Amino acid sequence: MNKVYSDAVDFVSNLVGVDPIEMMKKNRRRDLATGRHALAYYMRKHTHLGFQRIGDLMGGRHHATILHSCKLIEESAPYNAYIRTVKESIDALCIAQNRTLRQEILRCLKVYTSDNTRAEAIIRIINQYVKPNQLENERH
Repeated sequence: MNKVYSDAVDFVSNLVGVDPIEMMKKNRRRDLATGRHALAYYMRKHTHLGFQRIGDLMGGRHHATILHSCKLIEESAPYNAYIRTVKESIDALCIAQNRTLRQEILRCLKVYTSDNTRAEAIIRIINQYVKPNQLENERH
């Protein structure tokens, strides 16, 4: 489980653009808090762990904090473009279940620096790796 968690921390810290060690500290800075919210959402989507176990992995956070993080990502996405990009990136990985796709997205996140170019790069790669009907089939 530590490998899955460390992969998740690496992916989310690269996605959000923060230091993984700083992200896990008890700091209310918006970018770090967003990273922690995204990490909780990622762990919930990509593992079968409960809120309590995810909270334990994230430094002993309460299960209600993890629940709040997941809800915040889901409910903020429709009206917050940045959160939407983060959520779509995590959801796309969940749909694809493709290690090569994940590695390619991580590479792009290291190359592109601004949020808009990151989002465009991720969308290009997802379109390249995911079959057109695969996304529609997963939704139904």
